[in-house]
Amino acid sequence: MINPMPDWLLKNLQKINEDSLHHAFLVTGKKGIGKELFINHLGSLLLCNANGLKACKDCFSCNLESFNNHPDCYELTVEEGKKLIGIDQIHQLRGKLYESAFLGKNKIVLINKIEKISREGLDSVLKILEEPPKNTYFLFTTDFKNQIPGTIGSRCFDLELSLPSEDELISWLKDYSREEVITAANLSENSPFQTKAFLDNNLMEVRNEFIKEISGIIKNGKEISSISEKWVKQRDSLIIKVEWMIRILHDSVKFHSDPSINALSHDTDNISRYLSENSDVESIHFLISNTNKIWNAGKFLQMNNSVFKDDISIDSIFFDANKWIIKELNDLNTQLDQLTKKYLFHEIANKIYHFVWHTYCDWYIEIIKQNFENEKFADEIKKVSGWTFIQVLKIIHPIMPFISEKLWRSLVDDKSYLMNQVFQNYSTNNSFNNSKKNFEIFIEFITSIRNLRSELNIPYKQLINISLSLIHI
Repeated sequence: MINPMPDWLLKNLQKINEDSLHHAFLVTGKKGIGKELFINHLGSLLLCNANGLKACKDCFSCNLESFNNHPDCYELTVEEGKKLIGIDQIHQLRGKLYESAFLGKNKIVLINKIEKISREGLDSVLKILEEPPKNTYFLFTTDFKNQIPGTIGSRCFDLELSLPSEDELISWLKDYSREEVITAANLSENSPFQTKAFLDNNLMEVRNEFIKEISGIIKNGKEISSISEKWVKQRDSLIIKVEWMIRILHDSVKFHSDPSINALSHDTDNISRYLSENSDVESIHFLISNTNKIWNAGKFLQMNNSVFKDDISIDSIFFDANKWIIKELNDLNTQLDQLTKKYLFHEIANKIYHFVWHTYCDWYIEIIKQNFENEKFADEIKKVSGWTFIQVLKIIHPIMPFISEKLWRSLVDDKSYLMNQVFQNYSTNNSFNNSKKNFEIFIEFITSIRNLRSELNIPYKQLINISLSLIHI
């Protein structure tokens, strides 16, 4: 049975040349655009006994009650208890693909989120794509196109799904008013299925209550604590209210610099403009920057299977970047203790900002990105990256309690509270000191190259030759 599809999503079929169908499709697009639904529908069409991408609605394939039970459809998902699609699953699939189709002439392979395949599994997929079985189509989706090896991507037809227009979205969600759809879309980053989920889950009521609460604080001069305790108890809606608050603060910073620009959230426009005129905008900007950075860092580490445990063996650390960040963490904590005793809270905020924004996110996270699949250091990196993230949460908790507590409860331990945790320095040795010195040189070197690129207007994509001279003193 052909899956029902919104008209605006069906239009993407026009991008496919029916006369020369590619054997593999990599379907990309905004999160929540309906990539999985699309490849299921495309798979149904390819299994139809009729020619082209139009269902005959009459053959056995078209009239199957469940597309997922079609004997010529092979869907790979992560097995229970595992984190990735392994090479064994790919090998089993390969054996089936070279058998004759049970019905009609075509076979299809569905893999939603191809980034969930292990490195070894991707190598095996590549071999299949290099010599694909006859009349077999591979349908992949991904939310992270930049993480897919170029060797895989080059062998696929790149199909980026288009978002619906505002009128198409309103027509599709006809059970809701135009204003509700536009507001929900705005708060869902214009993702159509996230917009639908927002409306179907009655989040508009939560949104209206949120605006009423914030407006009440501004009008009546109440402290934020009057609603913060209430929010903490409402665990189901806490995180989304925090995200909405960040959007309001973001808009207030934008309005402060240019009152004529459009707001991220039009229904809180008045609140953001009030804050831009009556608040410390620099402090708000500091809060937003750190919040976005630490939130994205946590999600990135989770995606790469980092181990979030507040325990680590210093003696088992060999990767230089890990030694460096632990030494930096220890030094930072010592500095914060000294500043706290002197009540220099402004300097404390600056120290934390510099560490989270630059040292941790801009350098450490970027360095380990390339090493999560390193056979020698992968396990160590996953353990240390998770542990260091926990220490960062402890450091930022006094000035960012809501975000840090939420990340602790969702990533580390949902049965305890971050506010009860203590940062503890670890005894390091000379190798950690040496790693710190080496990385200081490395950072200075890279920074100098970047500065020279900027001064000489050399594009970052342009390769340049560098000669180094070592001077022994």
